[in-house]
Amino acid sequence: MKKKTLKLLTIISPTIISLIIISLVFIAIPLLMDYFLFGNNFSTNLNNSEWSGFLGSYIGSLIGAIATIAGVWYGFHLDSKKQIDSEIRENSLIVYYDLVLGLTDLKKLYINLQNDSFTNIPTKMFFSSEWIKNVAKVSNTEKNTGEIYKLYGDLESVCNQLKIKNDIMAVDPKIYDNEKLNIIVSTVSERVFSNKFLTSIKEDYSNESDISLNVDDDLNEDTKLVINGLKKLKDK
Repeated sequence: MKKKTLKLLTIISPTIISLIIISLVFIAIPLLMDYFLFGNNFSTNLNNSEWSGFLGSYIGSLIGAIATIAGVWYGFHLDSKKQIDSEIRENSLIVYYDLVLGLTDLKKLYINLQNDSFTNIPTKMFFSSEWIKNVAKVSNTEKNTGEIYKLYGDLESVCNQLKIKNDIMAVDPKIYDNEKLNIIVSTVSERVFSNKFLTSIKEDYSNESDISLNVDDDLNEDTKLVINGLKKLKDK
């Protein structure tokens, strides 16, 4: 909220200063003209009536110019705001689905950890190559940015261990030990999943089961807050 306010002040302050200066000039010129043209004995080629007509025309033109400038400024910043909002929605959409798909893969791996007959598990996990930049772009409007980074970090640790497993299995499947992967899956699962899911009966799942992420039931309160916050941003 503080960052958003400072950004708004950065945009508005120069505009306010400019309008104040224009207003002062707008007020000063007629006063100067009154002092030098109407309120003195200098002779000019125009009488006071003609000068008054000129002054009225001048003021009308100045008002029109200010209105035009204000309209252009408003249109520019309206377009700028729309572009910023569009970028936030786009990046929150990428982050949201990155995390939902990653958590779904983690859910499958945890079920397999508890029930080895369930083998419908991912061999790889995929995240946007620019996820750090994507998170940074939603940081001004998403207060749980720190939790998003931690969640990505946890899921990346699982992803990296799966890569190591694939590399070793490609050379010699006999020498790979699942213990490290199991520890990471178990540790990360305990950080993100609800107690309800962690203690559920995993034998109820089969390879034919439709394993999807149930945000309300599967996730703990902190993780649920992150996912629901991103969902609100992407749906704006």
